[in-house]
Formats: sequence, structure tokens, C-alpha cells
Amino acid sequence: MAVIRVLSLVCALVLAGCATPATVTTTTSPTGASGPTVLVTQVEGAPAGLTATFTTAYANAVSARGYSVVAAGAGYTFRTYLSVVGSTAGTLLIYVTDVTNAIGVRVTRISGQANSSQVASDPWRVVADGLIGQAVARTVDQFAAYLAGNAPGV
Repeated sequence: MAVIRVLSLVCALVLAGCATPATVTTTTSPTGASGPTVLVTQVEGAPAGLTATFTTAYANAVSARGYSVVAAGAGYTFRTYLSVVGSTAGTLLIYVTDVTNAIGVRVTRISGQANSSQVASDPWRVVADGLIGQAVARTVDQFAAYLAGNAPGV
């Protein structure tokens, strides 16, 4: 299982380096938050239906932190790359999110794994059933930690 995890992470990082921009999908913060502004531009590697689910989950989590999700002119942009590995022991979601600033320079890379003991013939079904929340929450928490330690609100 450890070899599969390492290989999956390597694949996710390779994909992260050669992804092309996708259609921009955003939600405006209903709270009118005054903190940093965030644009979620792409989620690569997941089936189309899960891409929209991830984008919505990001918008909700970012808004819940008091940051604004915008369609253009954001202080920070999220680009996320996903890989999933299924085995008889469960399902592993590997995620890498590059966060860039307003001029497109990557300011941090957030990566991690979310595990489930659930097994399915299509491991993406397990992701739809619960791993999305784990991955998004951890990513937004790490983004908040980055902001607290490295940058003023934009």
C-alpha cells in the first residue's frame, strides 16, 4: 500500500506541473466577507461531476472562513490536482493544491491524503461519498495557516 501511495503522489505532482487551465467556476460569498479574495479555477483529475462538487465545496469552505470567493481579480487562486487509489484495504484520495497570488506566482503548495476504509470497484465513488469534505477542509485550513503566518489579507 505504501508503494501505491508514493506512486500516486508522484503521479499527482507530475500532473500538477503540466495541467492546462480549465473553465472558471466560482460562487460569490453570500456573507460579503472582507478578508482575502479567492478564485477556484480548476480541479484536475476527477470525473466531471466530482469537479463541480469539489469547486462548490471549496467555495463553501472559503466563505465559511470569512474570505470572499470571486469570479475575477482575486488575491489568491486555487488550482487542485487529484488522484485516487483503490485497494482491498480502502480508498486513498491524494490532492495537491497550488495557491497563486494576484500576479500568478505560486505562494504555497498544499498537499495531502484523505483515507477511507470503503472499497468500491470505481474508487471515485468513495470520493463522492465523503473524502471531498476531508480534502477541502484540510486545504482551506492550511491556506488559513499560510495567511496567518505569511501574508496580510488581500
